[in-house]
Amino acid sequence: MDTKIEKILRLVQEGKMSPEEADSLLGLLKMKDKSSRSGCNLKIRIIKDDGDGEKNVNLNLPINFVKMMVKATGKFSIEALGKNKDVKESLLNVGLNFDENGKIEDVESFLKALDALCEHAPIDIANVQVSDGDEDVDIKISID
Repeated sequence: MDTKIEKILRLVQEGKMSPEEADSLLGLLKMKDKSSRSGCNLKIRIIKDDGDGEKNVNLNLPINFVKMMVKATGKFSIEALGKNKDVKESLLNVGLNFDENGKIEDVESFLKALDALCEHAPIDIANVQVSDGDEDVDIKISID
């Protein structure tokens, strides 16, 4: 058995730590172990061409960070990804339901869906191209 787990169990046995505290610590250890094995990221690419050349924004968020933030806040809103139908459809296709305000109804289902997406990565979630006059904007969201 892992020495960290043994130490936590010993602290509970000695009454120096409550079972609830031990459960939280063991959960964090498990999450840390998974994150060290998983390099899955939510990638958001925004490419804007306004005639003066391309401007790029590249955002890489580790999925475990996204999951931790969702757990910490207890919420996630489709509004965070914009009102693009492709994004919402992709999330609905993996079994996620949203309330009338665009907030996810079942956070645990969302977390499981993120795990499932990582298992099948790389996956393109959305590829949106918008043209407004002299500006062209491409938004690409993927799991890698």
